[in-house]
Amino acid sequence: AAAAAAAAPQTRLVFLGDSITEGWLRSGFSGTAPSIPQPVNEQLWHDAFGLWSPLNLAIGGDRVQDLGWRLQRGGLLARALRPTIFAVMVGTNDLGAGESWRVVADELVLVMEQLHAARPAATLLLQAILPRGGDAWLGGRSQRS
Repeated sequence: AAAAAAAAPQTRLVFLGDSITEGWLRSGFSGTAPSIPQPVNEQLWHDAFGLWSPLNLAIGGDRVQDLGWRLQRGGLLARALRPTIFAVMVGTNDLGAGESWRVVADELVLVMEQLHAARPAATLLLQAILPRGGDAWLGGRSQRS
């Protein structure tokens, strides 16, 4: 919440998600391990998104409901934070914990509705959920099922 408030006026692109997104800029996720500077990643980040004044608010280990809670009650959407785009990639931790893909999909719909209600002018970019491990959660079906 503090990062959102501090960066709010110039931020045009906000990333929300789990460790996959958080890891684009640092190796130690959410303060649970010492963060190791990632100069190559930081340069790629700057080259790809620098003109957008991006803000990475992803948190390692997050599940969809964690993100939803922060949107509702955690102060994630600072009043002054009005980006042009929200990029969201979350859900793999839910699947890894055994959550049904239908439940994850329903929760993602709620998160996207929360974002739209809070910032109707922003573009919402929902990225695909990356598969986990052996994809046992698919129950023998292909991902297209």
